[in-house]
Amino acid sequence: MGLGDTWISANLGAMALAVVWGLVWAVPAIHARRNDIVDVAWGLWFPTMVLLVGGAIMLPDPAATPRPALVFALLVVWGGRLSLHIARRALSHTQEDKRYAAWRERFGRHPVLGSIFAIFIPQPLLGVLIAQPVLIAAVVATSDGSLWWLDWVALVVVVCGVLLEATADRQLRRFLARRAAGEEPDRYLTRGVWAWSRHPNYAGDAITWIGFGLFGVAAALDSASEWLVIPAIVGPIVMWWFLRYGSGVPLTERGRAGNAEWDAYTQRTSAFWPRPQRRVE
Repeated sequence: MGLGDTWISANLGAMALAVVWGLVWAVPAIHARRNDIVDVAWGLWFPTMVLLVGGAIMLPDPAATPRPALVFALLVVWGGRLSLHIARRALSHTQEDKRYAAWRERFGRHPVLGSIFAIFIPQPLLGVLIAQPVLIAAVVATSDGSLWWLDWVALVVVVCGVLLEATADRQLRRFLARRAAGEEPDRYLTRGVWAWSRHPNYAGDAITWIGFGLFGVAAALDSASEWLVIPAIVGPIVMWWFLRYGSGVPLTERGRAGNAEWDAYTQRTSAFWPRPQRRVE
């Protein structure tokens, strides 16, 4: 099987698995009227996809390199931590996330069909598009059985992204706990890594996927399959766009403009990529 056929087979398998994955998670979510459960499934979907799809293709291949195993391990760390964080947050609330509650109202008399076809199946299918670099890294083998220099760069970028995202989530969790206890006078967290970005958790996620994109590029170039560089860079771009302009920053910041504390924060702090604060006269 050529590399083109292998890549196509991996994507077809991933898309079929995405439909099954979405339906499995839809059952408890619809029963509990908590469609925000889909966010818990998000982080777990990527290592599951690579293991079941990439593993099925790579295991019989004697030319497999350590790259698939390394990428899978990093996905487990990234996805497992993210899902655990979101699950902990969901369990601390008795009500469904307001975004999904609003969607439920729009579904009208068909909440089950709306949940399945607007949330639980589209999200893992979007994940297949984002996962292109890790799928390529999992299914493209090289003949010398070693990691390429770009793999080590990718490893550093992924680790930095995961650390930034984890630090941001931990600082926000502690801030919200202090505020709930009446120990925090500020409405918004503006210290720590949140002084460098208004959304350092999203930025960390984007940086992580830049690293995964580099793994995909490394696999493509190392196997002399330069055309695979194009799908390899699609994943990080799509992830960044959704975080910055889709369901990330815009929805999180909705309704905050006009608050004096928030407006002052936005004037001095980057919306996304971390950088030192601006001086405001």
